[in-house]
Amino acid sequence: MTPTVMHEIESHGRERTLLVGLVVPGLPRSVVEEHLDELERLVDTAGGDVVGREIQERAKPAAATLVGGASCSGSPIDAPMNPSCP
Repeated sequence: MTPTVMHEIESHGRERTLLVGLVVPGLPRSVVEEHLDELERLVDTAGGDVVGREIQERAKPAAATLVGGASCSGSPIDAPMNPSCP
């Protein structure tokens, strides 16, 4: 970690979070936007900073692009609870 990054982390003292949403057939983009809005509020309530939002539209989820390790279910929530997740 560079001193600049260390200084940034120390000065803010908040976790930085990227929100990711997936639009699949049958799920309107507006619903994904609403879910990300709620996640953003939860991150703020937990003391974090949202640094970005990404939404992709796919025919179905792709295993190669899920967030998390191969041994995780693909949910970022699993990572803190499962030591095998990155």
